[in-house]
Amino acid sequence: MAGPDDYSAGRYGTRQARDIARGVSMGGTNAAAADVVRVAVPDDAAYDKLYLLLTTGATTAGLALILSRSAAGTGALAAIGTLTLTTHASNAIVGISLFAGGTTIFSEGDAIVLQQAAGTNATTPVANVTLGWREKFTNLND
Repeated sequence: MAGPDDYSAGRYGTRQARDIARGVSMGGTNAAAADVVRVAVPDDAAYDKLYLLLTTGATTAGLALILSRSAAGTGALAAIGTLTLTTHASNAIVGISLFAGGTTIFSEGDAIVLQQAAGTNATTPVANVTLGWREKFTNLND
């Protein structure tokens, strides 16, 4: 019988989604990149897409978002994807592909960080943030 973290478990390799933030407001003026969302990774996983559901759309002058990985305990950020918002209607879904459709391996305790780049934005889009992923089980015999 398959254990919870066994390669024969039904969820191994299947696409999953995890809501990581709701009602995130992006806008205003930032002198430097500012965190929009920072969340710890609960399990080893291969993350491949970040989705924003823009509950309140906006017309922006190129609001730039940066998705990064922070290795557990280091605080250092490594950018893994970017997205520029322009004009989006309310309830539009936009996504950030990680490494152009590839995946980024996160380990338990790493952090996923979504930042708004430095700049000024006249309007304020509001979004729910969802992460697409496939669990990466750890082989205990290695």
